[in-house]
Amino acid sequence: MSKAKDQIVSLPVVFKDSIFKSRTLVMPDGAALHVSDGVAKAETNEAIQFLTDHAEFERAPAVTE
Repeated sequence: MSKAKDQIVSLPVVFKDSIFKSRTLVMPDGAALHVSDGVAKAETNEAIQFLTDHAEFERAPAVTE
């Protein structure tokens, strides 16, 4: 099993859009992901995988308190 699947992920996971400040992406299952201020928030495993695989998005560093 890969490390990514072994890690516990705190939702939502934030991704930076390298192209647009605002847009809507439609995932293969028809769910919409909204980009606002250059940021998309993935709240499901499917959304995380979709944005991870998308060349125009970069996962933002996790914020620790």
